[in-house]
Amino acid sequence: MKPKLYLMLFGLIVCLSTSANANSSVRGAGTLLCDEFIAAVKDSNQNPNKSNEKLAVFSQFISGYVTAMNIANNKFDEFPIRDPLGQVITYFALVCSQNMDKPFVLAVRAGLLAVSKYAPEKQDNQVVKIGQGVNEIVVYRSFMLAVQKFLAKGGYGIIPDGLFGPGTAKAIQAFKKQNNIAGKNVPDAFMLGAMLGN
Repeated sequence: MKPKLYLMLFGLIVCLSTSANANSSVRGAGTLLCDEFIAAVKDSNQNPNKSNEKLAVFSQFISGYVTAMNIANNKFDEFPIRDPLGQVITYFALVCSQNMDKPFVLAVRAGLLAVSKYAPEKQDNQVVKIGQGVNEIVVYRSFMLAVQKFLAKGGYGIIPDGLFGPGTAKAIQAFKKQNNIAGKNVPDAFMLGAMLGN
């Protein structure tokens, strides 16, 4: 068996593996509707100290699906925000909020297809780290550059260089405020969603 095919099959096995609770499998998460994912996200946000098994199952499904797509498309990473995992969850919550009656797997597929233009083409260890500790976000430099180009094209007066500084933070803050978009003045899932919507 060819290595690429073996890795792709391994990624699919991860997608289809079951969680510790036999009543909720990762495979089953894909068949659930987006409104159930949104409910799990809301429950987690309202009870941050409580374990949320359903959200964990959805997260495992996303991780397995992204891994399988990385392998199938021969990409280093299909998602332009590297860390933290919460950014991936937020992005797919944005996608699902527009598709509440659709199966979760279709939202994940469509969401990944939409962000593929911002995904690094090859192994891209060049990352931009913003913030510290629980406030840290790590994005690929290629995505940071795409955010800056988007803002420059929109007239926010920055020069794209792929680095995060006060000018970029100010431009993101102004864009989000002007467009009533949630999130901090960083290139986060909310910014990604806004870029895809324009």
